Amino acid sequence: MARAYGRLLSYAGKPEVTQTDLPDAVQAFCGAAEARLTSSSAITYTEELTYALLIVHPDVDWTWLQTRNRIRRAALRGVKKREIGTGGAQDRGERDGHTWPGDQQQRLQRSTGRVSDSLRSRVASTGWTPRSQRQAASLEPSRPVAQSIATWSASRRTAVVATWDRYQRLAAQIDLPAIPTPNSLDAFVKAVVTRNSDISEVSLADYIGRIYAACCFLYPEQNWSWLKHDWRAMKALAEASRDKRSQLVPIEELYGFGLQLMHRAVDMPRTVEAATMYRDGLFIALLALRPKRRSNITSLKVGGTLLLDANGIPEKIVFARTKNGAPSATPYPSQHLGVYHDIWWQQFRPILLGDRPDRGDVWIGKQGEAVRHDQLWRQMRKRTAAPEPVGLGRAIGVHIVRTIYATSMAEATSDPTLLRLTPWMLDHRDPRSIEPYNLQARGMAAAAELERAADLLRVRDQRP
Repeated sequence: MARAYGRLLSYAGKPEVTQTDLPDAVQAFCGAAEARLTSSSAITYTEELTYALLIVHPDVDWTWLQTRNRIRRAALRGVKKREIGTGGAQDRGERDGHTWPGDQQQRLQRSTGRVSDSLRSRVASTGWTPRSQRQAASLEPSRPVAQSIATWSASRRTAVVATWDRYQRLAAQIDLPAIPTPNSLDAFVKAVVTRNSDISEVSLADYIGRIYAACCFLYPEQNWSWLKHDWRAMKALAEASRDKRSQLVPIEELYGFGLQLMHRAVDMPRTVEAATMYRDGLFIALLALRPKRRSNITSLKVGGTLLLDANGIPEKIVFARTKNGAPSATPYPSQHLGVYHDIWWQQFRPILLGDRPDRGDVWIGKQGEAVRHDQLWRQMRKRTAAPEPVGLGRAIGVHIVRTIYATSMAEATSDPTLLRLTPWMLDHRDPRSIEPYNLQARGMAAAAELERAADLLRVRDQRP
């Protein structure tokens, strides 16, 4: 950021620019950068300059520059999507089947239409035969398939299509048939386990279930009873590899642990170790107050998914797309973490960033690059697994915090109005999604009540 501001002063030819001339100088500098550099480099220059100006001149309104950057960045992303031809699908795992064989691409396109539309097209055709008069094996591949994925939720479609794409890529690598067979399915499972030894049996069963769903809508004329049997058998025998109940702690305890890490880092010398500790503490505290999905919360970027107000204070967390396909916008808890965020940005983040270009990523690693979501997940589990009082004595992952949050809210209140806010905070479309957490909270409350009753009985029996 300091380098970006130095470029501005060098372009203006002055050691300092007054606030009156500053907007014109910034506009001229941005125009010159766009004229001389590529679009990608120019927007990086202007974004770095924006961060510097928000710190050096916080009393000046830079909303126009932030808006300009967002428009330029959105236009640049649109160009890249058209050049790649995937519409940015690789970013979130939602693929349109462009790498599949031609026959599968056509079947996927036909299956996106609703069943009612497919039936209308059949009735309108002269060669259509009612289902009751057709033989079981008379369905031609050229006809629109009977099953449709148009009624699926965005998250289900994304998961099924991504898993099928994974199977197709693996089939091309190890020479498997494009259409699954019992032998190819066994080879697929072995290859997945070999590449990811930490995968659970439940996840493997989910993979098989998604492949079964993809086969049903891509090749409905074939008999997939064997695959359905394998999927159900694997699902029945699968056992969770992680005990989630052991990771449940009160959400306020997790939030307090994040604050504790930051306070310890502030008292330490300004080293890389202190900076990473402060980063992990801020991440845990923010996650406790805003339990977003791992891929979203770990990709925060100033000017993109983290919006600042005119004073440079975090104002809102926005995601153009979440797992269920819908956008998300949540206020940043500045009243609780505003000061901590400022300390991170001013004191500790520059230690990790070093002399690397600042691209606005909130979470920075030891090498100055944006931290991957799996790295933050490991760091969080490592911090929380440490024995008390250094840690919490139990390894807590990023995603389980969503369960902790929902359960804690259900335990704290029975007000239906407040409980309806939990799905909004978790970016769930269906309010019924929190019912398991409500049941779990009531079960834990009932268990505690039984324990108190048992204690009273034990005390009564011990009386003389």
